[in-house]
Amino acid sequence: MLQGYHTSNLDSAITWSNPDISLLNGGNQSRPSFPAQMLGEFWAGWAPSVAAGKNAPVDYVGASLITLAAALIGNARTVDAGGWTEPSILWTVLVGNPSAGKSPAMDPFIEMIAAFEAEAADETVEHEDVAGAIHIDDVTAPAAAEVAASNPRGLILTKDELSHWWSRFGQTGGEAFWLKAFGGRPESVKRKGKRPLHIKRLAINVLGGAQPTTLDQFIAGKENKGFAARWLYVFPVPVRGFRIAKPVEMAFAQAALRRLWRLQLEDGKPLALPVAQQALGRFEAWVNEKRQAAEADEDGVWGQWLGKQGGIALRLALVFEHLWWAAKPSSNPNGPKKISGRALTAAMRFIDDYAAPMAALTLANASCPVEDQDALRLIRMLTKKGDAQFNARLLGRGVSHGPAGRLAKPAVMSAACDVLVAAKLIRHIGERADGKPGRRPSLFEVNPALMSKLEPKVSLRRRAAA
Repeated sequence: MLQGYHTSNLDSAITWSNPDISLLNGGNQSRPSFPAQMLGEFWAGWAPSVAAGKNAPVDYVGASLITLAAALIGNARTVDAGGWTEPSILWTVLVGNPSAGKSPAMDPFIEMIAAFEAEAADETVEHEDVAGAIHIDDVTAPAAAEVAASNPRGLILTKDELSHWWSRFGQTGGEAFWLKAFGGRPESVKRKGKRPLHIKRLAINVLGGAQPTTLDQFIAGKENKGFAARWLYVFPVPVRGFRIAKPVEMAFAQAALRRLWRLQLEDGKPLALPVAQQALGRFEAWVNEKRQAAEADEDGVWGQWLGKQGGIALRLALVFEHLWWAAKPSSNPNGPKKISGRALTAAMRFIDDYAAPMAALTLANASCPVEDQDALRLIRMLTKKGDAQFNARLLGRGVSHGPAGRLAKPAVMSAACDVLVAAKLIRHIGERADGKPGRRPSLFEVNPALMSKLEPKVSLRRRAAA
């Protein structure tokens, strides 16, 4: 018994009834399966094997592959759908707790980038068309512009944690710079005491990780400015346990991706690949469906995200076509000449079956009321250790579960507990030891349903009506 209060036998005997488990996260919410088959015959087997070796979800590996492929294609190619052009640029965020396997899944691709850059550095100066550096780590706009100005092929920013970059969006010129970097647009950057930098096509792909709470804060922040609508969100169920897997041969994959790296600009400009004419009608209808759905939430992040999926589908189709070609280049050594209906169909299916459900899940967590978000953070802390009971005061102080973030504030912790009590996910079990009236102690019992693998049933927002 904890000093100062005791638990009530009567309280302990009460049966839990009709709990609202909609806030359960980290494996209890239905997640779409990553459609590895859309990557092509070779990559569909390679990506799961790499993921097994890293003890990471295949989602992380597959999404990293897609993003790196987009970066390697870079400004060498664009896609043209009846006059609608899109660059080969994707921003991807791998969402998960620190032990989810985000960084290990990205490592093979970061190593390939380093290998390609080393090869370019060893080329003789006569080969002016050889691509140079592609990777950047500095998130400031001036630093990124310096590298981009001397690398017309485009760049990729990789970060284990994207939070530092997000925190700098509001700096002078940063927002406009990164919006142009997503769109592959011209950019001029003024420099103190130096000539301005003129970049014909500012193209920067982004691949990085984020913890759920950090991502929630970014999406909900006032500095969002539409940035949250531009991401491919990847938030899979973590791999449980650990196992040793067979090493994966990387040589063929690296050779295939090198083919993307060696694609050339034509007269300093991208080669625009037309979409197969027979695919345009279906694409037009699909985009209209997305835009109509977006109108229902036109002021929200979800509506903004849906509204951008036409362009994202074209970008993904460009990547899929080139990934398929890179693994079987014999048919055309210089790369695809058009974007097939098959590639565009795969891109639309990828969004419908995977990217949209993932984005809906991720954005819903961030767009719910702040007290619900705090309750979700508390759930994550409790389920991580499988607690049957907890002391909210000690948890908030970081004594029992480590740093508590916002929950360290007593008022925030109290509000989060109130949400979970109303949802019948936790309940007070403490009484004052002196029997006098006053504030009840902060000892709670956790509903066993919180630790189960049940699917969410009732929205927490309906708890008041229950």
